Amino acid sequence: MTQVAELAGVSQATVSRVVAGSSKVSEATRIKVEAAMKELAFVPTPPKKRKRRSGKQLASSKVKLIAVLVTEHSLARHAGFVLNMFRGAREAAQREGISVWLGNIRDEKDVSAMVKAVGADGVLLAGVESLPGISRKSIGKPVVWLTSHADAGADAILPGNEAAGKMAANYLLERGHQTLGFLNVDDRNPSYQARGEAFVKAAKGKGVKVRQLVLAGDGSSDDDGAFAHLDCKVEKAVKKLLACDPRPTGLFVPSDLMTALVYRELVRCGVKPGKDIDVVSCDNEEAYLAGLYPRPATIDIAGEERGRRAVYELLVQSRFPDERRPVQLTVEPQLIVRDECETVL
Repeated sequence: MTQVAELAGVSQATVSRVVAGSSKVSEATRIKVEAAMKELAFVPTPPKKRKRRSGKQLASSKVKLIAVLVTEHSLARHAGFVLNMFRGAREAAQREGISVWLGNIRDEKDVSAMVKAVGADGVLLAGVESLPGISRKSIGKPVVWLTSHADAGADAILPGNEAAGKMAANYLLERGHQTLGFLNVDDRNPSYQARGEAFVKAAKGKGVKVRQLVLAGDGSSDDDGAFAHLDCKVEKAVKKLLACDPRPTGLFVPSDLMTALVYRELVRCGVKPGKDIDVVSCDNEEAYLAGLYPRPATIDIAGEERGRRAVYELLVQSRFPDERRPVQLTVEPQLIVRDECETVL
C-alpha cells in the first residue's frame, strides 16, 4: 500500500479510502490510485467489490462495539495520550453508530477475557509493552494496533517517530545549537529509541555530533505507575549531561513525562531550562507541560487522528477480512512552540 501511495502521489489513508470504496475520494484521485494499483499488481479486493461505499455501508460490517485496550504501564504514565486517542476513536465510531469501551490490560489473557466480557466486535490496542500472539486469528475479532510493538502482519496506526526525531534536530539546529544531547531513561520503549536514532542521524547529516545519555534498564520494575525509580534515573542522566565537556546547549528528551523530571533536576543543579539549555520534548501531554516555564517546544504525535484512523481501518478489516493486505500507516507529527526560550545561539 505504501508503494501505491507513493506512485499515485497521495497518502496511505487515501489509498485505504479508495480500497474501501469511500465516497469521500474525488473521481480524479480514485482514477490515479486505481491506475497505481494496476501498475503494481496490487489487488486488495476483487474488482466487483471496489465500488463506492458510504461510511454507513462500511459500518454495516457487524461492528457495534469497539474495545480500546491500553496496557497498565501506558495508562499510568501517558493518560494524556490515551485520552486523546480515545477521543478520536470515539468521535469516528459515533459517526458510524458504534459504541466504544475503554479498558486497561496487563497481558494477552486480559485481552481475550475483556473482549469476551464486554462483547466487543473489534479491538484497538495501545501500550509500550509487547503482547505477542495477539491477532485477529487468536481472539477472533478485527484488531488494529496503536503501538510500535505491532508485528509486520498486523494493521497499525503508528506515531511518526522518525519524523519526530528529525523535527527535533532541525528545530535545535535552526536555533544555532552546535552541541546537542539526547537523554532517554526508558530504553524499553521502542518509540523513544526510534526518535533518538532519527535525531542523531539528522544531526549527523548536518555535521553535528550528539551526546547520547541513554540509561539501560537494570531489571527493576516500576510498572505500578510510581515514578520514584524513573526520577532516580533522570537524576543520574542529568548529572552525566552536566559533566559533558563541552556541555550540550540543545537537548532532545523523547517524552514530556521525562522532560518534566529533567526540568526539575536541572533547576536543582542551578541550570535554567530555556536559558542555559534549550530543550525540545515529545508527546504534547498537557499534564506534564503545564507547570514548566518556559514551556519547552514539544512534538505532537497526533493521538486523536490516530484514534480516528484506527477505527476506520478496523471497519475496513471487518468488512473485508480475507481480501486485504496488512496496513501500517504513520501519522505525521507536528512541532508545537509556545514560550520562546532565550538560548538562541
